[in-house]
Amino acid sequence: LKPQHLIAMRDQKVSTPGAANSMLKALRRLFAFAISYGHLDGNPARDVPYFPPVRADGIPAWPQEAVDQFAAYHPAGTMARLALLLFCDFGQRISDIHRLGPGMVRDGEVHFTQWKNRNRKPVTLRLPISDEMNLVLSNLPADRKTFLVTDYGRPFASVNAFGNKFRDWCQQAGLEGLSSHGLRKYFSAKMAENEATDRQIMAFTGHRTSKEIDRYTKSAEQARLARGAQNKRSRPFTVPPSCANGKSGT
Repeated sequence: LKPQHLIAMRDQKVSTPGAANSMLKALRRLFAFAISYGHLDGNPARDVPYFPPVRADGIPAWPQEAVDQFAAYHPAGTMARLALLLFCDFGQRISDIHRLGPGMVRDGEVHFTQWKNRNRKPVTLRLPISDEMNLVLSNLPADRKTFLVTDYGRPFASVNAFGNKFRDWCQQAGLEGLSSHGLRKYFSAKMAENEATDRQIMAFTGHRTSKEIDRYTKSAEQARLARGAQNKRSRPFTVPPSCANGKSGT
């Protein structure tokens, strides 16, 4: 394989640039492995550039209006409303939200290891359960393995199965172009608006560095700093538009 062959493979996925970039990323690792064992002399995928991201800042966070709209359509007691509450209370990825269950609850906290990177760099979390969440969970059937279940009362078979269901709930509420990961960003932004530190947000989200948190909370941090600056502003100095001697008012 040569770079021009991989470019052709990449361009076949131009309609899904994220998938194209994921393929290149995997191939770069594959060829690096082959080089380390003496099967190749060079890495052809390294010379093939990624497609630029569709969104410079990644998946957008949910605005408050969208959260309110979802909650208004899906009343308390529905599985959709429970899903929203879990996302907004714990700030986890969809791969963790659909796996949370009663067996993880101990001493007023939920204990679990995040699904992402669980075999390479596992992140184990203990997250406090709010009073509102505790009231909701206490009313669920005791024999459930997971908090979120299908219409048949069984845990979702996979993250994709739950993702499809959550997408249906969004469409039913009239929401398009939003994803569950946007609720993770919404969670982080709300914490930043409430003046939580990066370390406090990371304690919930499980991020190891603040780099990703900075992306999640950039707009919230800007608005918070602007409000703080407004309070520190001195009384504005008014420049008269003209003066008696006819000279410049400045």
